[in-house]
Amino acid sequence: MGLEALSRGAKRVSFVESNPRHIILLKKNLSLWPSEAQVRLFGISATEFLKQEKGAYDIIFLDPPYQTQEAEKILPSLKQGDIIRPHGRVIFEHFHKRILPNDIGALHLMKRSQYGDTVLSIYGQS
Repeated sequence: MGLEALSRGAKRVSFVESNPRHIILLKKNLSLWPSEAQVRLFGISATEFLKQEKGAYDIIFLDPPYQTQEAEKILPSLKQGDIIRPHGRVIFEHFHKRILPNDIGALHLMKRSQYGDTVLSIYGQS
């Protein structure tokens, strides 16, 4: 999704990936991108990234492994800090049987779309 965002004009994309094999593949793909200034790669968990990141984002796309409890670890981190700009969005991709809360701190569920076994839950500030 990050490479797609860059190709459509995103000014900056931060990639967060904790799986070493995926990091290698991501680095290879990012090496083909013409401007490294637009890209930051963090080899840590999303939970750790959200604890330490000081920047604010317009869009955060979260796609944790489906059969883990990562959603439950990440959601409380979104309640704190100013990681999301006003009118920003959090898009959480998850398994359809996992029901996420309607409210996460100041974020409120705006839309939920299901595609097969996958659901995109879109949150924003009201």
